[in-house]
Amino acid sequence: MENGEIGGTYMMTQKFKTHWEILGSKPDSTKEEMIGRKMFGLGIIPSLSDSSHIKRAHTLDDFPPPCNVSKGLRRIYRQSMPYGNCQTHPGREEGAFYISIAKSTTIFHDILENISGCPGTTFDAFIDVFSSIEGSLWYVPSSQELDLPVVDDRYCRVDLDDQWNVPRKNKYLFYNHRQYLHEIDKDDGDVDRVSTRVLRLLQYTFEQWNNVWFRKIVVPDIPDLSKMLKNSEKHFLKESIPIRKGLAIKKSLGELFTTANIQASISNPSEFYGWKSDLFNIHPDEIIVGRMPKDSTLGLGKKVMKYLNDDERMTCYLLGLSESLVISFLITENC
Repeated sequence: MENGEIGGTYMMTQKFKTHWEILGSKPDSTKEEMIGRKMFGLGIIPSLSDSSHIKRAHTLDDFPPPCNVSKGLRRIYRQSMPYGNCQTHPGREEGAFYISIAKSTTIFHDILENISGCPGTTFDAFIDVFSSIEGSLWYVPSSQELDLPVVDDRYCRVDLDDQWNVPRKNKYLFYNHRQYLHEIDKDDGDVDRVSTRVLRLLQYTFEQWNNVWFRKIVVPDIPDLSKMLKNSEKHFLKESIPIRKGLAIKKSLGELFTTANIQASISNPSEFYGWKSDLFNIHPDEIIVGRMPKDSTLGLGKKVMKYLNDDERMTCYLLGLSESLVISFLITENC
């Protein structure tokens, strides 16, 4: 079922019945563990159980080296609605309808395998309290396939709806990244309008940042210059600040963020800073290849190799200076 046209999509519909007598007998802590989320608020449980619904239903693509640390977010839109009235538990619905939309049936297949626990995986704890009644797979053709008029082909560039119509006083502030992408794409007559390639790269970057709510990526601190020097290079610690700064940049770019010893970094990725920091996730639309670590983006600032000693650092602090002062934010928190 992978022969659809651009603009079409695949859809899966499901109907589940809720076993309220089983669900009601479980304490709140068990319900939270089963779902993977706090009952009150939006917090994710720090130590997710392998059988939690969030963990079983959230699938990512594993990429081979040299991108083996990166996880590809699979895009799927899912919505649920309750149906019916439970005869044995008045006031509660009988169950729920689910509708899921994705660009590939493989996404549905992998999620269902994760949930059902085959082959040889942990099954979703939701199976204990829900029974699948029926389900179907559909192909939803594009308007072009049905020979229907396209209202506005602009939205083929990015999957967003025109729903941000509330005016704001400051044109540089945005409610969230979706509105930002919509705003920079809406003026067809603007000669500086971003290209489709740049727009998709921006959307991809925002998706990567947003995905850390589920799999938190903690980029390790950059070690001090003194820890990166060989014994034969220790004398550089007595050199002037500009010399040490230049050496810190050289060590960062040549030995920390990347390396000429590719085979060693692939065979032991847990020891290589570049893998741990997810610096090698390359998108096919990129021309200038490179990325910021996922935890060094919105509002978290920048990381550099430190090269000042304690006395110099105090002096610089009083002057409002630091090793990272010359680096600016590329994207503000309000984007």
